[in-house]
This record gives sequence, C-alpha cells and structure tokens, in this order.
Amino acid sequence: MPKALHILKQFWGFDQFRSLQAEVIKSVLDGKDTVALLHTGAGKSVCYQVPALCLPGKTLVISPLIALMQDQVDSLNKRGIMARAIFSGLKFREVDLILDNFMNGPLKILYVSPERLETVMFIERFKKTNISLIAIDESHCISQWGHDFRPAYYNIKNLREWHPNVPFIAVTATATPKVVDDITEKLEMVSPNVITSTFARDNLSFTVMLSEDKMDKLSDFLAKMKGSGIIYMRSRKKVEQLAAYLNKGLDTEDEIASFYHGGMNMKTRMRVQKDWIENRMKIIVCTNAFGMGVDKPDVRFVVHCDIPPSIEEYYQEAGRAGRDGKSSHAVSIINFGDIVKLQQHHLSSFPSLEFLEQVYNRLCSYLKVGYGSGAGESFDLSLEDFCSKYRYHIGKVFSCLNIMEKEGWLFLNQAMRKPSQIVFTSAKGRISLSSRNKDLKSRMILHFIRKYEGVFTDFVTIDEGKLANELNIPLEKFIKELKVMDRETILAYRPSSEDPRITFLMDRPAPNSFAIDEVTYKKREENAAFKMRAIQEYMTSYDCRQQTILSYFGEEKKPCGRCDICRGSKVKLYSDVEKTALLTHLRRVANNGLMHCESYISMWPFNKQNKAFAILQQLHIENEIHFDRDNIIQTNPKAANAL
Repeated sequence: MPKALHILKQFWGFDQFRSLQAEVIKSVLDGKDTVALLHTGAGKSVCYQVPALCLPGKTLVISPLIALMQDQVDSLNKRGIMARAIFSGLKFREVDLILDNFMNGPLKILYVSPERLETVMFIERFKKTNISLIAIDESHCISQWGHDFRPAYYNIKNLREWHPNVPFIAVTATATPKVVDDITEKLEMVSPNVITSTFARDNLSFTVMLSEDKMDKLSDFLAKMKGSGIIYMRSRKKVEQLAAYLNKGLDTEDEIASFYHGGMNMKTRMRVQKDWIENRMKIIVCTNAFGMGVDKPDVRFVVHCDIPPSIEEYYQEAGRAGRDGKSSHAVSIINFGDIVKLQQHHLSSFPSLEFLEQVYNRLCSYLKVGYGSGAGESFDLSLEDFCSKYRYHIGKVFSCLNIMEKEGWLFLNQAMRKPSQIVFTSAKGRISLSSRNKDLKSRMILHFIRKYEGVFTDFVTIDEGKLANELNIPLEKFIKELKVMDRETILAYRPSSEDPRITFLMDRPAPNSFAIDEVTYKKREENAAFKMRAIQEYMTSYDCRQQTILSYFGEEKKPCGRCDICRGSKVKLYSDVEKTALLTHLRRVANNGLMHCESYISMWPFNKQNKAFAILQQLHIENEIHFDRDNIIQTNPKAANAL
C-alpha cells in the first residue's frame, strides 16, 4: 500500500502504521465491508481517514459524539485535510452550505450524527454525491447489547440503497462477541472482514483498593507516582472538591491538579486540557466528559474514585494510560458504599414509564411545544431551571432524556458549548456594494471581510467582545446587529451556548399518547443490570483483574502477573519467617512501643497489606502485641494487660 503509506507520512508524519492498522486499511481499500475492533489508543480513526484520502470520492463518517466529531474535524483541518461536521441543532442554512461543499466542492470528509441520516435534505444530497467510503465510528452503539445503544444507527443500512457498492467500515474499542455479531447484522454487511486486536494491555497493571478513607489512600498513591495522570469521578461537584483538596496540601503556590467537566465553558475546558496535555499540569480530575479524542501517549496512571456503570466504560477510560507502551497503572480506589451507589444509579437510570411520560409532557410545556408540533425544532434547555421548577432531581431527568433519545423522541446535544461563529450567506457582490456605505451594518460587514479569510465559504469563529472593541461599538448593540443580519439572511450567526440543546425528532402526540417500546425497555434494563454485575464482580473478586476483563470480552488469557491479585493483594497466608520479620519490624518503627494500626499497614506495599494485617491479628491472639479500642498497637502486651 505505497499510496496509503505516503499519505500517512505526508499528513501524520509517521513512517509505518501501528499494529493492525495496515490490515484494516488494506481491507477497506480492497472494497470489503470491515469491522475493526481496536483497543483505546490503537488509532482507530486513521483506519478510515487514510483510506478517505486514498479513494477518489468522498467519505461519510457517522459518529454519535459531537465533541469527538469536532475534535477530529479540528485535527484534520490542522493537517490541511478538508473536513466538516453536521449534527442536530445546526440551522438550515448552515447544513445547506456544508452539504453543498460535500456534494460539489472540495470537502473530502463529512462527519454526521446518526439522526442526520433521516432528513430529506441529507438524503437528496447524499444520493448525488460521489461516495467512496462510509465509516461508522463507535459502532457498538448500533447494538442494544452495547453500552451506548442509539436507535438512529439502525438507519445506516438504508444508505446502501443509493450507494450499494460502497464499503462500510465499523470501528469500536469495546465490543463483546455478541455486539460484534449484532454490528454486522444491523449494518447488513456482506462477508465482512472482522479484524480484532487483543484486549490485553501488557504494560498496564490493574489494581483495586478498598478503603473507607479514599482520600488518604489516594494521597499515598499519588505520592509514589511520577508523570501525568487522570482521576475520574462521577460528580461535577466532587471533581472540583478533589482538585482543590490535592492542591491544598502543597507547600508551594504551584498547582498540580485541574478539574474538567461538562458544566465548564468551552474556553476554560480547552485551556485546562491544553495545560495538562503540554505537562504544565500533572493531574486532571474529571468526569467521563473528558477523554474522547484526547491522544496523550505519556499518561502514567488513571485512577477511578467512583465505579463506572460498565466494564466497557471502565476499560475505555483506564485504557488512556500507557498509550506509549511504557509501564502504567489503572487504579480504582473504592469502598462498599460505592457498590451501593452503583446499584442505586442503576435503579434511577430506569424510571417508571409513568414518570417518563410526565417528564416528556412537562418538558414540552416548559419549551412551549404544542400538541401536533415540534418535529425538527431545537431549543436550548436549562436543566437546572427545568428541574427547579418541577422539583426534579437533575440526574433522574437526565436519565429520562437519554431514554427518550434512545426511543427516537428527541436528540440531546450536550456539546453545544462552542465559540460563536458566522458565515456570509448572501452573494459576495451584493455585500461588497453595501460595504461602501458608512452605516453600522456596512462597517461591520467590511470589517468581517477584511478580518476573516473564507467567511463566504464556511463558518469562522468570532469573539463578539473583541470585535465590538475593534469597531468601538457597545457589545449589546453589536450582537443586536448580528442578529438583524441573521434574520435578513445576509449572514448566519451561531452564538455560543452553555446549555444543552434539545431537538425534537417527532411531533408532540395527543394527550395520553406518549409511549415507548416496553419490551425493548425491559431488555435494555436487563442488559444494564448484567453490565452492573460484571463491573461489580471485577471490583470485588479474587480473580486476576485483566483476566476478568478479557473473559468479559470473550477472550481467554492466562493470569497477567501484574495486577494486584496476581501480586498477592488478597493473600492472607504467611510463613513463620514472615511473622517473625514483621514483629521485628514493628518493634523497630513503633514510637515508644505504640503505633496506630492503619499507619503501620500503610507502610507496606499495597499487595502485602492484607497479609500484614492477618499477621497482626495472629500476633494479637498469641499475645505478642495488643490492640486497644482505637486500633492502637502496643508492642508490650504485659504493660497493656496491667492497665
């Protein structure tokens, strides 16, 4: 594949493909339907981006994650490759412009959300476009057994009706054999070439620490770690609190940790992410909103301080450590309360059908969507205000919205936190003539033309405050004029938004007519329960951690020899020699013969702490040492008895 290697070198700067990338790309260039199951960090996107540049026509990429789409589009554009993204919530003119460039212009790669495939506007342009490849990213979403099932993925197979000879490539990092079979079936693949990498990560050691004082255990672990790392938690508030806790213990003014979650504005999130990627910040404490599309090879550790809902999510997040192949750590620090929270989260994720209907109807009323209307309309939604008005728990409402999305009622866009953008939609000549005038509108138009190259062909990012200062115009007046020009179709103005955006995919039905597929809903709940039990077993079992993960994904391997179980973290058996050695050590380090049990245990490597505690218990029974009610160890039991 000399051309593919040339393109890899030209645009990515690499001389060779990573493991299995060449096999996947050859399969695609040979015109075969292909499923690529590659672990996190294996370079899945290159498997369709390189063929896209090798093939003569255009490539359509279908992805469920708007943030990931935008990251990939930005990365491709920086490499000089024409790529754009369309997702629910964009205005009609914006979509029209992008589709025109894809059908007749230089636009080479187009990313779309699966919901876009259902629109007449897309279908009519797609029919007339010279398509060479269709890529399905995060393809596990097509299966109801996958961890992020999306019903809109079912419509992908319909694309074959207009381009029957165009190959499909489906890529994912986390799929069980059952999900892979479902992918090939739902996409109606013809004799697919299924290429899978092992899920084993030989440079990654997995550890689970059970502790009632998680912060103390985390501090001990971080003190031993060099290099950068990620700490995952499920709550935005906890993420902020933990970052503050980690920085508070420092003797210097320098910070080692920043926090990142979906509630932050885009500018701040990008700054935090950049500081961490460029090693100006050692640790990033985050929710699962962080990580997709972030390719930092030298992450030495990933810590989970809460339990994710599935092994798929856990392994995807943990797999962000050690992408450079060097020794790294995936650590979970949990307590038994976290297991209870995991079970409670599962229950709240599947509310009653009556509650679902109530939330839907109140959402329509809140957004002023009448019966028989709403399909195709988009609204900014303040979840906090909505939940406050109806006294709902935000997490439970968010679960309802996700269910409604999976049932095809609406689309929830959580990644609209983008900078403001504009593009001219009027003819260039007409705008140029108006720019000769001295009115405010003409001054603004002329300033845009001079400042932004390409503003007539695609959206450009703007900063309203900065532009208003440059033109010596009050900000409110500047924004008002932008909106006027948008209404007059001189330009399309896309203001930044901090709220999620709801797009209704169906009209609001008549009263008491809202419904979901109860059979599918029940299956989805059972599947989620199975995943919950699997991650719970991983966290609590005495089996090799990596072997447990591999077994879940249908892969049989021997014990890894690196995880905490293989290194003896659950072992309580000991020899007389070890018992004598521990007693000698305890007497040497105990201050005046007294020491707190937990302080002493923490001196030992994590994989030997259970054994050390078992020896202490036996020494207490044999009256060699004494425990008091506060777990203070006394190495002189006779003095203790005298008390």
